[in-house]
Amino acid sequence: MNDNQSDKASIANVRPMRRLLNRFRASVAGSALIEFAFLAPLMLIITFGTFEVGRSIVVHKRFQRAAAMVGDLVAREQQLGTTTTEAKAALDGIVTAAERVMAPYDATQFRVGIMSVRSATNNANNTTVTWSYSPANHQLNVAQCPQTKALPSTGMIETNSHAIIVEAEYQYTPIFTDLITWLVPFNWENRVFRDTVTNAPRNGCVQYGSHACNQTGCPPSS
Repeated sequence: MNDNQSDKASIANVRPMRRLLNRFRASVAGSALIEFAFLAPLMLIITFGTFEVGRSIVVHKRFQRAAAMVGDLVAREQQLGTTTTEAKAALDGIVTAAERVMAPYDATQFRVGIMSVRSATNNANNTTVTWSYSPANHQLNVAQCPQTKALPSTGMIETNSHAIIVEAEYQYTPIFTDLITWLVPFNWENRVFRDTVTNAPRNGCVQYGSHACNQTGCPPSS
């Protein structure tokens, strides 16, 4: 075979390869699948993230409403029972009503503590706890009588006055916990809502059982 024939044979072999390369460059088959593979994680984040953020906002608003309701109902009372046992039963009933407000969301994650504080006769900002209570099934550590308990801000009450303080927490758990944690690096497991509500008693103070509002010392534990 001479040189011309060899060149022609080489050219003949190259041409099919060029055609294949041109066809490969022009082909768009599978490009949509590749694009979807890149966009799918972002679409999942947007979809489930939007759902969970919206749900957390609704739960938070429901939680705030429940905490505010507890404070309002306690502040309406003039006397919580005639004994410490009756006072606790009355407060348990108010917290049970707050559970209904949390429905259909998990009310077992609702924690609440209720305190009555009184300001000193010569200093409105010097406030101490006269009684406090937190139900066993919604236990939250709060200040006890006769500990000092500052109000959320100064100037809320006058000297020798009373206020009802409600501190509440709610442990929020997303529905898609594992998926959201994988897609969004966020510590969802420790996402706790907190709220503090302060009310002025309708009747000047709220008597806890037989323990009068102006009585020195603290009410009995039982």
